[in-house]
Amino acid sequence: MLKAYYTTVEYLKNNTGKLTSEQKGTAMSMVGTKTHPLQPIHVDWTQINLDKFFNGPIGYSPHEFEGGIRNKKNYLRTNFVLIDIDNGMPADDFIKVLEGHPFHPQYYINFSANSQPEYEKYHVIMPLDAPIDGISQHRLLADWLLQDFGQHKPDLSVINDCARGVLRGNAAFPSRMGGTSPLPTKIILDSQRQQKTIEHLQKQGSVIDGKVMYVSLQDEVQLDGPEGDWALLSDLDPKDKPRILCHVCGHRQDLRQGTAQNAVYMLNQHNVPFIFCSSCQSRGWGIGGKGVYNLEPDEARSYVEGENDFRIYRDVRDNKFKMIRHDVVFGGRIISTITWDGIHNWYGELGVDAPNTFPNMDFVMDFGCDDLVDEKKHVVNLYQAPAVLKAETKEQLYDIPFFTGHLIRHITGDDPECMDRFLDWLAYIVQNRRKLCTTWLLQGTQGTGKGLFFNHVLAPLFGKTYCMMQDMKSILSNFNGNLEDKVFIGLDEVQADFTDIDRNVIEARIKHWLGEEHIRIERKGVDARMARTCTNFLFFSNKRNAVQLEEGDRRFNICPRQEAKLETRSWLPNGGIDELIQLLEKEVAEFVQFLKQRDVDVRHVFSPMENQAKRDMMAVTQSVHDLFFQKVRELDWDWFEEHINGSCDDKRRPAADRAIACLVEERGGNCITFGTIFALYNNIVHEGPTDISKSRFSKKLTYHGFKMETLKVRGQSVKGYRP
Repeated sequence: MLKAYYTTVEYLKNNTGKLTSEQKGTAMSMVGTKTHPLQPIHVDWTQINLDKFFNGPIGYSPHEFEGGIRNKKNYLRTNFVLIDIDNGMPADDFIKVLEGHPFHPQYYINFSANSQPEYEKYHVIMPLDAPIDGISQHRLLADWLLQDFGQHKPDLSVINDCARGVLRGNAAFPSRMGGTSPLPTKIILDSQRQQKTIEHLQKQGSVIDGKVMYVSLQDEVQLDGPEGDWALLSDLDPKDKPRILCHVCGHRQDLRQGTAQNAVYMLNQHNVPFIFCSSCQSRGWGIGGKGVYNLEPDEARSYVEGENDFRIYRDVRDNKFKMIRHDVVFGGRIISTITWDGIHNWYGELGVDAPNTFPNMDFVMDFGCDDLVDEKKHVVNLYQAPAVLKAETKEQLYDIPFFTGHLIRHITGDDPECMDRFLDWLAYIVQNRRKLCTTWLLQGTQGTGKGLFFNHVLAPLFGKTYCMMQDMKSILSNFNGNLEDKVFIGLDEVQADFTDIDRNVIEARIKHWLGEEHIRIERKGVDARMARTCTNFLFFSNKRNAVQLEEGDRRFNICPRQEAKLETRSWLPNGGIDELIQLLEKEVAEFVQFLKQRDVDVRHVFSPMENQAKRDMMAVTQSVHDLFFQKVRELDWDWFEEHINGSCDDKRRPAADRAIACLVEERGGNCITFGTIFALYNNIVHEGPTDISKSRFSKKLTYHGFKMETLKVRGQSVKGYRP
């Protein structure tokens, strides 16, 4: 009985006989893919059944793959040997080779669809008496095939590649059979292992001369004596101190007799694996003549890196070395800078030598990815999502947790629509793991739980190290490195009460930070550069004039102001705020599931709501400065008269009477002169011992979109504004 893996290739049904290279490539591209996965079949070892199978429109493989996908990483085992002869060697000659082989193996020869009478091409199939499991055993089988049949120049790629597939046509071709028994798997593998042990010893030189010999985790060692099972050294646990046959002298019949296991695989004082052999010690072999054989240096380093859960890379952005290790305080991984001396000290304490070079990597924040390191792309992800966020969405349906739901309703001003939209906003971020260009202002009196929500719901959800509260005025700082490594920033105690210069800077930066995915990052002592940001923002305020909004704002959602403190709420647990914090953090995992399952209305995510709270905020935060230019544009003469400062002292220029005189001369007209606008601005808006200069005021007019033109006023040509 032959076990094979195959898929039917529909493409071949209409292409019988010899295939062109293009046809063959098209058909082979289907074999072992998601649309054409390989599936197992058992075929009786008879010529009629084998002919029926191998002459069909199929692609097949001697190898089994996880999921049926033909890829080396999916390789599981091999069930028969496949030798591809396409060098013109007649089949009759190769049959003589098989008949003369010591194993006298069973064989089945089927000829290729592309065979030509004068140039035979064929596949030789020989069954195994037991499957070959794993890549390391497949490598031993391939070595044996090349050793016994390599001189006949078979296709080496078919033998060596454990992901190889073969294509058949859709027509009957001749076949040949013979031999007496399947290939003996154990004999082949054991002979190859022992041969490799001897070769390994020869490569290292004479141990009698005191040369150091290393052992590899990929080496196979024999357990339970010369007839025992073989195992990869990496599959053994040195903490258990398993006894093995020494890889140096265990199979040397000229050196030792008997079947006793003479070596042990164990840990040294630094918890690094090594092999100790008492027989080698008695001969003065091994390191220092003590019968000790250490791991290959690179493997020893990899072992201690894995056991101690750390890796070191060079950051190509700042040319510094970075260590990724487990954080005993917060859990998960942290990334910290380490010096060259620190690297050598670190490895030295772990009992291994430090490498001379380290992989070059880009350290970037990828909020949407859970992979820490992608060495193929040379990327280290600065974001490590908490387990609750990475958890798979469960089938069980979740409601919003009790205390989390009450808290969110409270901080959104007891407004059902605000709460619903806010939950959609959060759910979208959780489900899509991306930055949004919209944000929320949560406002209310002190003690309403705004900071409580950020620190004990959001921070555990997205990761405490990636969520940060900071003061609004920090926006004025030139250093904005937090925007590169934070998922959420809460701007606390915000208030639109700044000088004209500060207000303009803050407004511009908030727009830029919310709306742009790539921003200029500046850190102290580091050259500025462009970087991708995934930071979302929340604004918190106890003030009524929290943020200044322009007409048509498309970024801010404003919740109604909450005047009630948390301590007044009937749902607050008996233990007060302290108990509430504990309960909120216990509900985080359930809250994440609720958000992942939520059916999000994306209109609530990208289009801020236009509610009364937002209109009130716009009215409260509109400055006299901005309101003045609005009234100029409207030619609101009554407003000017009402707001002219009547008191006259040395600190206010010009005097009220001059401003009134200008107003009287032009009131009721359909235009206003530059001189009148200038006089009214200095009286109503500008503060200072002297008037603002006309050149500065002209720039303000331009900034606010005013274009001066020549007007005829009382028979004179003057500069002014006509709506």
